[in-house]
Amino acid sequence: MKRVWKRLLSLCLAGCLAGAALALPAAAAPAALQPAGSMMDTLLEVPILGDLLRLLTGSSDGSAPESAGTGENATAETATRETATPESSTPESGAPPTQPDKPDAPKASDWAAEWMAGSILAGAAYPAGDAAEEQQLPVPVTLWSSVQTGLDASIQVSLREETNFGDLAADAVGYAVASTAVWQQTQELQDLPLVALVDGESLKANVPAGTILTADNLGEYLENSDLALVVVTPQKLHDILNLALAGAQDPTGENFGSFVQVSGLRFTYRQQDGNYQLESMWLPGLEGEQPLALDDAEGQLALALPADLLVQYGLNADAGYQNYLAVPDGSDPAQPEEGNGADSAPQDAAGQTDGGADTGNGSPAAEAPADAEQQPPVMETPLTLHDALLGLPNNCDAETLAVLLARQGTMGRILPVEAPAYTAQLPTTGTAAAGTVTVYVDGRPVTGTLDETGLLTIEGLAPGGHTVSLTQDGVTRYVSSITHLGTAQGTPLPALEQPEGWEVTPIATPTPTASATPTPAPASSQTVTVQGEPDATPTPTPTPTPAPVPAATPTPTPAAARTPAPVRDPLEGTIIGTTPAPTLSPTPTPSPTPEPTLSPEEEQQVQEAEQASSMLPLYIGIGVLAIGAVTVAVVLVRRRMEEGGKRSRYHRGR
Repeated sequence: MKRVWKRLLSLCLAGCLAGAALALPAAAAPAALQPAGSMMDTLLEVPILGDLLRLLTGSSDGSAPESAGTGENATAETATRETATPESSTPESGAPPTQPDKPDAPKASDWAAEWMAGSILAGAAYPAGDAAEEQQLPVPVTLWSSVQTGLDASIQVSLREETNFGDLAADAVGYAVASTAVWQQTQELQDLPLVALVDGESLKANVPAGTILTADNLGEYLENSDLALVVVTPQKLHDILNLALAGAQDPTGENFGSFVQVSGLRFTYRQQDGNYQLESMWLPGLEGEQPLALDDAEGQLALALPADLLVQYGLNADAGYQNYLAVPDGSDPAQPEEGNGADSAPQDAAGQTDGGADTGNGSPAAEAPADAEQQPPVMETPLTLHDALLGLPNNCDAETLAVLLARQGTMGRILPVEAPAYTAQLPTTGTAAAGTVTVYVDGRPVTGTLDETGLLTIEGLAPGGHTVSLTQDGVTRYVSSITHLGTAQGTPLPALEQPEGWEVTPIATPTPTASATPTPAPASSQTVTVQGEPDATPTPTPTPTPAPVPAATPTPTPAAARTPAPVRDPLEGTIIGTTPAPTLSPTPTPSPTPEPTLSPEEEQQVQEAEQASSMLPLYIGIGVLAIGAVTVAVVLVRRRMEEGGKRSRYHRGR
């Protein structure tokens, strides 16, 4: 009989163990989602219990938290754009075989802000375009340099503010410099941010939409000059920009025309003591713009600009600066000369420079002799501003090039410190009635307001310059909050011809409803005489508020023709010149009781309670498992003891 009960007890224990084994995987699943150091991790570290839990849950030793990998391993497996090194990142014509791989050139969709598109990424691989592309540039939109304000009057806006023509030219300079062998084979340059400057005076005329720029006609729109590349500190760049801003807004000053167009940089300025001073600077980055200290005299960045500005900004060889794009013929103002401590260009016995690799934009560079200690290459032919603009298809990938060429307005790279949104006003000629219309600002449809005189008003424009047209492919006007072109307090612009069939939506006059504006009762809106006739000239009564006339009082109601209509103020929506009737204060509707907001301590307690409840199945399974193990151990011990007693009695009997 005892053996029967023992067998039943063993079967019950076996059932408990099977239930615990089935419950453990379900209980361990939420525990696997807990961070390192949770209860499940602690149990797995127990020598015997951890092995038993891994066996029951079906997980191997490699599923421990250590297998998740540290931050370094995770970073190595999921490399970002800054650390990724594709095989094709380094061009064949430029970098030596020992040069490490570099990340791809950034696409326009990668940048956190629109102004950063076109900036050169430090360490990226250039040229990124097609070397077989023809040296020409189709322009799909108008590139602005000046604005016509009358029949014979115009303003050259590139001398006072940022324009899309200036942005494109500065971007082209950056891509051209980064595509040279000088940049690609000089590691100290590749690791630096690249900022490009173009003086606004180099932009001669607007480039009409649909123009194809070539070497034959580019001179009509853009001055040509050799380009230079120097290394400066942020403090020196701050001084250069202050010099460019000084007097740039004064047409009568000597410094008028020194305003610069930039790429790879954003800065703000303010007017102080009658002059413009730099306020802040930012550099681009894939994670967003980065501030640049104005007084930093230790950091370095690469600066590309026209070579004829080197002396003006104190960047020539006499000031100790090296022009990395200088041609070794002594003609460049920043070319190092003998005796100044700068390395001269390597020459052969005949005094001629060695031939070198192609720069990627038509400007080859001469490589240093084999026995030289990695001297940077030198330019054999100068790199010009025209070469940079026409070489954009070779140096820039097609996707980014399309973005650069499609920009109609400014990118916000150069703005005053206080630059709020503004309203533009443009006159139009036509017969369309007043109402709202759809116009195109920088190629995007927006809603404008048209009044009876044909004045078009567009509100909420971002600071800077914009292109406005009545149709998507129609005549455009350039408006700006910097020079106040097309604004209420600024210079008016020529009228735009209204297109045929221009859809104008009448502005609906809002009608006040009874709920929005209560209408006083007629009996209390005028003075009534004793005879019941309305008094044309009511006199004030001693009572400030007349008592309402009961409905049952046989007071004759005045005729509609003799009732003076209340005059309404269209702006306020109230009745003028009438005495409002006394109104009863409505009973306020009790607002629903808001749900109590939990404090951070209470929220933490709730989360801990939820976590404990989620771990409850695990605790139950472990408890059942422990009880079963103890019971089995006790049964085995008792059986061993009973068998030992029986054997002893058997031997004694014998």
